[in-house]
Amino acid sequence: MLTMANLNRRIIFDNETQINKKQFSQTIDIDLDLEGTVQHPLHNLPGYFIRSVESALKYTEFLISKGITNITYRLGGGLQIEEPDSYVYAPLLLNSESNVCAKFDADTILDKHVEFYTLLRKVFPRGYLHITADPFGIAPNLSDGAWGARDERGELDEEQTYLLLEKIADKYSSCDVDALLTMGRVENEVEITRRVIDSNKRNTEIYAFSQNIESKAAYVYLDKLNKADSYQKILPGNITEMKIRTILDIYAGVDAIIVKPSENLHVIQFTKDYVTSPEVALSFLESIVDSDIFGDKNHIRSICKKILEDKNTFENNCKRVTIGTYAVSGSYLMDKLLEENKGKEFSFNVQNEKYRNIISIIGDRMAHIIDRSTESYLDFIENGDVSE
Repeated sequence: MLTMANLNRRIIFDNETQINKKQFSQTIDIDLDLEGTVQHPLHNLPGYFIRSVESALKYTEFLISKGITNITYRLGGGLQIEEPDSYVYAPLLLNSESNVCAKFDADTILDKHVEFYTLLRKVFPRGYLHITADPFGIAPNLSDGAWGARDERGELDEEQTYLLLEKIADKYSSCDVDALLTMGRVENEVEITRRVIDSNKRNTEIYAFSQNIESKAAYVYLDKLNKADSYQKILPGNITEMKIRTILDIYAGVDAIIVKPSENLHVIQFTKDYVTSPEVALSFLESIVDSDIFGDKNHIRSICKKILEDKNTFENNCKRVTIGTYAVSGSYLMDKLLEENKGKEFSFNVQNEKYRNIISIIGDRMAHIIDRSTESYLDFIENGDVSE
């Protein structure tokens, strides 16, 4: 007769994946134009706030006191705006033709970013706080969802956008931020950023949204952007292009690839396979380099051929690449809706499974899980009724 032990199919009874605070990075959104110690709720993101500089500094100090020392900052501000009837998240009004946005000057905005990061690093030295800087707030566009510098007609200007990327790389790294995000929107982002950082002999690492997709789950706090197609990001499910972009960014010298959205476990897996077994990536490249998938983008095909001729550089670059994930705002909203409907413990368990899956794939190549829910998730581990 079979005993209960005979019927138990489980082999391993302990969690192979261990959760620790160093694996996570809390996101903080800041409006640099807010004065005092102020925070405003963000539409559709319950429990999450846009913060003033003073509020952000206090919150940063609070997170550090809880052992959360990796933080990702998204900045906005520097706009000349007319005073609206109620608070408007000004960073996302850039080039939007909104009646509250009077003028856009990327240099002025960038200078405000530098002022903040200089202050942040002075208050929280390197080694005490890991700063990941997200430059999205410098040049987004509410009306079409695209990012970049614009000409007088409101059209994207390629030359000025490349110049803006150079300035961002130079000025952010001069503030000694630990990592600078490239957004996976503009051709040669990593190449430009790498060149500027290296030429200035700076220590800032490059974190890249290499496989950034045109997700409808992003920007839930702005319904209009949910419907916009920026034409800058990869279509959901187009894994061939995601693989190509991953390989290109590794060759260009990225330090960490941040998978966005974080639910794309299959993307995390092939990225891990590529950086730990470069021959897998090169074999894929060989299989598609002469195909017709590149269309009229022959410059991309040329770079792919160059990589195949320079395999040693690619293989050496793979050795240093780490992997992280980024949770879009829609994921945060879904977690909160689940929490509201089923309670905190159920919502935690769903998050816990997701994070453990991510960590189990990435293993010792972990950069950071960048997530607005970092503090609440880690707090539930410490104070909730969940056994670790």
